[in-house]
Amino acid sequence: MAPHDAPSLSTADIARIIDHMNDDHGDAVLLYAQHFGGIEEATAARLVDLGEDFMELEVTTPTGVETVPLQLIDDVRDATEARQVLVEMVRMARQGAPDKA
Repeated sequence: MAPHDAPSLSTADIARIIDHMNDDHGDAVLLYAQHFGGIEEATAARLVDLGEDFMELEVTTPTGVETVPLQLIDDVRDATEARQVLVEMVRMARQGAPDKA
């Protein structure tokens, strides 16, 4: 790794992001499953893993629970970039979701 490169996501960063998303942003994780995973019938979702170019969700549907890998829209090298990508993915999912008003 060159000195000017950003550090990779650490195990601690990943654990903190996963806990934060599941504890505080469960609605966003469900949107990831519905929009990016194409699982419109999902009733719940939990983030179970995160890497530099992917996230893995545990998705609950009326027929059971499945593990769903999703590609991130951009690679991330640290917690700040992960936050930016996850926020942008929520925006994209919300724009793609039909209005419920």
